[in-house]
Amino acid sequence: MELCPHVLDFGILSTARLKSAVKIRVLDYRDISGTFDHVVSVGMIKHAGYKNYGRYMELIHKVLKDDGFFRLHTIGNKPSEISGDIWVDKYIFPNSMLRSIQEIGASVEGLFVVKDLHNFGTHYDNTLCAWLSNFEKNWHDLR
Repeated sequence: MELCPHVLDFGILSTARLKSAVKIRVLDYRDISGTFDHVVSVGMIKHAGYKNYGRYMELIHKVLKDDGFFRLHTIGNKPSEISGDIWVDKYIFPNSMLRSIQEIGASVEGLFVVKDLHNFGTHYDNTLCAWLSNFEKNWHDLR
């Protein structure tokens, strides 16, 4: 599920060798239908809004086969944040909220079994620095 068409193009190119095993769709998560063996959510839940976490998880649960696999990747925060940094909201994560693992965990209660949890917080700083470095190196092409 993806809202941005350019990400769809990237996904199609990235998964071309998998042919029919992968389906990438541009749609609002509330409009998803069908049944899936696997659902991978990368960075989407922070845009659903914390008041919709339960609904988001219920919809994923509804379309996932009984023996299906759901992977959730998101950026969390400690403590939860209802209003974020204005610059980050404008340029990095528009209309997003970074919530705590406790709130995300509450939204999966009774729906999914959490088998693994990783905190990559220490690596995220390196990722942001790499993004900045690439941005600065390519600024002349971006203008």
